Amino acid sequence: MADPLPEVVLDSDRLTLRPYRLQDAPDVQLACSDPRTQRWIPLPDPYTADVATSWVTDESHRLRRTGTGSIFAVESRETGRLVAGFGLHRVDDRDRTAEIGYWVAPWARGQGIGAEATRRLARYAFDDLGLGRVDVLVEPANAASHRVAAKAGCTYEGVRVAAGVGGPARERRVDLAAWRLLPGDPFPTPRRFPDVTALSDGVLTLRPVQEADREGVTVEMSDPEHERWVGSSATPVAERVRIRMEHGVLRWLSGQAACLTVVSPEGGYAGSVDVYGTHLDWGVGMLGWALHPAARGRGLMRRSLRLAADWAFDQAGLARLEAGVAVENVRSQRTAEAAGFHREGVARGLQPTSDGRRDMITYALLPGDLS
Repeated sequence: MADPLPEVVLDSDRLTLRPYRLQDAPDVQLACSDPRTQRWIPLPDPYTADVATSWVTDESHRLRRTGTGSIFAVESRETGRLVAGFGLHRVDDRDRTAEIGYWVAPWARGQGIGAEATRRLARYAFDDLGLGRVDVLVEPANAASHRVAAKAGCTYEGVRVAAGVGGPARERRVDLAAWRLLPGDPFPTPRRFPDVTALSDGVLTLRPVQEADREGVTVEMSDPEHERWVGSSATPVAERVRIRMEHGVLRWLSGQAACLTVVSPEGGYAGSVDVYGTHLDWGVGMLGWALHPAARGRGLMRRSLRLAADWAFDQAGLARLEAGVAVENVRSQRTAEAAGFHREGVARGLQPTSDGRRDMITYALLPGDLS
């Protein structure tokens, strides 16, 4: 058995990370009964007063005694109230690694508490325990936890397929997005795609995809024209819709893609535009787009592409945007060229289809092309 870890109290600017005590039980019960907490952490449901009392007086202290981790109650230094629960789990003496897990109480969300506590706990792991790496593992759809990891300066490394278990009874395998911190990592870590609330040219609006778009995305992806040009996919439409709705924040924060919804002048769902990070070290990205069938023939996508390109060049710092359009897809070719894209050639057999492969026209857009 590993030696017990020390019982410590850690302070940051606004927070104190300390062992749980009996008076924390009511707030623990409230926080752990919250549906958003319950969705991502396999907790007892209902989370009773007895369960909370057992946690604060006994269970939360067991990891430290076995030397495999430390659990902390996170208290506001201003109010003295419990605002989060954090844990340093799976402390490995051989590999000098550990994993940080957390929840933030409903009354404390949106204040940067999760990121501040993550930074403080990681500093303890590196400076006091001598660890060389800390992981934060999050289900891809858990947008709030991805925001905590990114704001804390973690670097995204990829998705570990079926690496965890989820559900109320831990009854199913789940993928886990892997974020990490190393002692020498810069803080804050540069973001590939900066946040945006909305972009508008006075006619239409682009904004990040959100749950209200689900019906529109389903109609768009189910449309025969979309199926014709998107290429061969064995993934059912419902699953593609789910991934777009649930993974948008992860893809944005990790620099994979900025997934945008086109909102029509009337305020309805009109389509999608994605800015992909294809070669970000070179400042190169790619635009992909699709229109809702009811929005065709109005010039909305041309305006959307120019709006997205302006953001990609001016805010995301890209220097070149690329696009690929099937040689038979005359409508999208006209859209790309009207938006300012220049045709550069034909990539033979680039896109897989249901009956073979398809040639694609390659387009590129530079900042000067928009003037």
